[in-house]
Amino acid sequence: MFYKNYTFGISAHWGIKMTAKKEFKKSLKKLIKSKGYKSNQALADEVGMTANKIQRLSCTAKKSADQKIDLDDADKIATALGTTLGYMCGNKYTDYMLSQTRMMSDYFKQRKKVRIHLENALEVALQEDRIDEYLDEILANVDSLKRN
Repeated sequence: MFYKNYTFGISAHWGIKMTAKKEFKKSLKKLIKSKGYKSNQALADEVGMTANKIQRLSCTAKKSADQKIDLDDADKIATALGTTLGYMCGNKYTDYMLSQTRMMSDYFKQRKKVRIHLENALEVALQEDRIDEYLDEILANVDSLKRN
């Protein structure tokens, strides 16, 4: 097939050639841990596979790196892990999309912090205005001779 030796992903930025298959296996291994699966069996039960198959698919050893990965199996796993095949295979466009999404998210989080700060400042200003009005009312009613 024309895409057999095609490389994807961040690893290409550092001059390391990594196939989509190897990147998938590496990502699977990391995601199993980060998503809190206690064992391969837990993920296998969720996707309808055997624990041995999950083990084989996540093994990055050289002898198993060239084993075929069924696209349907990869899709089931990616879906169960709440991600995409593009992400798991290190697709550069997925990485770009995620970096743009992260940048926009950071922008709006920063705007939210500023907005909260401004809202707090406005609330303090309104409280100070109410206090000032109250104090003016006391002075107007009690200090009718305007001694102070």
